Amino acid sequence: PDGTLVVLPASEMFPERWLVWVDRYGREEVALDERRRFFQPDISPDGRRVVVSIRGESLDLWVVDLERGSMSRLTHSDATEFNGKWSPDGEQLLFNFDSPPFDQFLIAADGSGERQPFLVNEYDATLSDISADGRVAYWQIDQQTNRDLWLTSLEPGAERQLFYRTDFVEQLAAFSPDGQWLAYQGNESGQFEVYVQAIDGGAKHQVSVGGGTRPLWSAAGDEIFYRLGQQLWAVKVSTEPRFRAARPELLFEAEYLETDNHRGFDIGADGRFLFIKGAADAEPRTVTVMLNAGAEIARRTAGTE
Repeated sequence: PDGTLVVLPASEMFPERWLVWVDRYGREEVALDERRRFFQPDISPDGRRVVVSIRGESLDLWVVDLERGSMSRLTHSDATEFNGKWSPDGEQLLFNFDSPPFDQFLIAADGSGERQPFLVNEYDATLSDISADGRVAYWQIDQQTNRDLWLTSLEPGAERQLFYRTDFVEQLAAFSPDGQWLAYQGNESGQFEVYVQAIDGGAKHQVSVGGGTRPLWSAAGDEIFYRLGQQLWAVKVSTEPRFRAARPELLFEAEYLETDNHRGFDIGADGRFLFIKGAADAEPRTVTVMLNAGAEIARRTAGTE
């Protein structure tokens, strides 16, 4: 090391972005006039609201009223709170709280009351999806088997059930609308692909071809959408009398935000997708380079102990 330090301001690392609706042909419409450091959108069951994570001094949950264009902050702690998912009735939100590790908490969607612990674990238990009947899918880090898929329920006292475990990574699961199937990404082939498996077990079916991540079902359960880099793909599927998947179809390619712990987009009642897009008028990045940084830091901190 030569003592050179490169400094990137937080505003450059987490620039402000837009929430945008995108149809299956790639046509965009701004969903909210306000621009923030948005992450991880999740649309409420009634389609009127969306919970997002917003980066400020910390990462907090906010609820956006899509009809009124208003925003309300839901969490206020100095910790990282992210990955919000709606309960089936839209009354509560389940989310991750970085203790560390990533635990799960429940909070009223209207902001009343305090957050309540839901799943406190020795290792990260990253929330993935909630089904229409209240089942919860998450992936848990295991020191021997990497990331494994688990299921539980919003019902009080519900047991945790291991869904799928290999020596590889399984994560970012999504329930089918009827709650009977789970799509997820796994890398046992050497790259991430999208797979589907029945909740009660049985055969595993590969849906993507040539790679795929971040699966999401259509409202009718007859398509699965997934991302491959900045591409969005769609696959026609049927589950009766057995699971079948057609050849994937590329819908469009565009630059939308991706994050490790969330699929990064959702689908509305009208079939359009909600993505997060970087602002087109964002200022160029400013990078500060400090030479002989070790000596400078020592000078500035001298006498502070």
